[in-house]
Amino acid sequence: MTEIASFLKIKYPIIQAPMAGSDNPQFVAAASSAGVLGSLGAQYRTPEEIEKAITEIRRLTDKPFAVNLFAPVSREIPNDKDIELAKNALEKYYKKFDAK
Repeated sequence: MTEIASFLKIKYPIIQAPMAGSDNPQFVAAASSAGVLGSLGAQYRTPEEIEKAITEIRRLTDKPFAVNLFAPVSREIPNDKDIELAKNALEKYYKKFDAK
């Protein structure tokens, strides 16, 4: 088992992409039950819809899952310098979890 799989308590080091607008609780629960990290794309859901979806996922599986939200600070496109700074800040995690 890889370190990231162990950390996330999943069987396989795979994260099912959250697909806002095209995923559902059944899909997320099935992915989690299969041993990967299922992910709910909650970007376009209301708080009530998110709560209902999470409740349904928990009913369908006891495995870990993620909820993905948009959290924009600004609507500006980052410049190359800011992208490089963010990339450099994440580099230690790429190395630690052998991510590419």
